[in-house]
Amino acid sequence: PPAAPTGLTATAGNNQVSLSWTANTESDLAHYVIYRSTTASALGDSIGKVDKPGTTFTNTGLSAGTYYYKIKAVDASGNKSGESNLKR
Repeated sequence: PPAAPTGLTATAGNNQVSLSWTANTESDLAHYVIYRSTTASALGDSIGKVDKPGTTFTNTGLSAGTYYYKIKAVDASGNKSGESNLKR
């Protein structure tokens, strides 16, 4: 499987959170899957996908609260990486 994405950052705005991360270097990387949770201990639900070479995602339409994000990389064979660092 690909390496876990690194360098995840989250920036809050008006009812949205913008995420960015460092691109993976695997040649067979297909996309990244974005996960969101309201607790730090859970992976949460998949809320989006970003195709290679993208490294940004904006989660819009959020209500006030605390959200936690993690990302996984997925290669062309469907193998998933471990989780990225957690961002709140």
